[in-house]
Amino acid sequence: MNQQHQHQSLPTPIVREPRAVDTDGSELAFRTDMGDYINLTTGKFEIARIIDGRRWDTRTATLVAGSGSQLDGLSISRLYRVSQHEYFHVYFKWVREWAFIERPVIKVIEYIDVFDTAMELILREDLYTFLRDWQLPGWLPYDFGAAKGYVEMLLPADDYERLFNRSVVAGSAVDDSAKSG
Repeated sequence: MNQQHQHQSLPTPIVREPRAVDTDGSELAFRTDMGDYINLTTGKFEIARIIDGRRWDTRTATLVAGSGSQLDGLSISRLYRVSQHEYFHVYFKWVREWAFIERPVIKVIEYIDVFDTAMELILREDLYTFLRDWQLPGWLPYDFGAAKGYVEMLLPADDYERLFNRSVVAGSAVDDSAKSG
């Protein structure tokens, strides 16, 4: 782990997930056929799988980011951090009308794919906070060269300069009418 992080706590997760309550207003929580516990009211997940002989468990990992939608039911997608080099993605879908839950899936994320996975979960309005709190301090792997175009496209100029502590020299427009002859 990065020396600067040994005594610091991890940043707050960036979470924009829908929540649900039961028809009577009580908490909506259940166990799946694989023993997973999911509470759609509080957002508490207890999901674990063995992948390649290793346990990947939401109870012992750190939630980094989460998002979801309420189209055709409720779907949740999350990125978890186990250590500086180990990450996994959890996805599941629940449909009230059919009392159906798609079995939660855990997918181990390769180190190089962590940024792309996070960008699928982070909303544009949360990008600055995510980069400031998670990526740039080194809590997640980050290759600025690979992500530069994406970050430049989505961040307003003032946020970009503040985040990367650099001023960008404004370019000058070329008057094409002066070239015609």
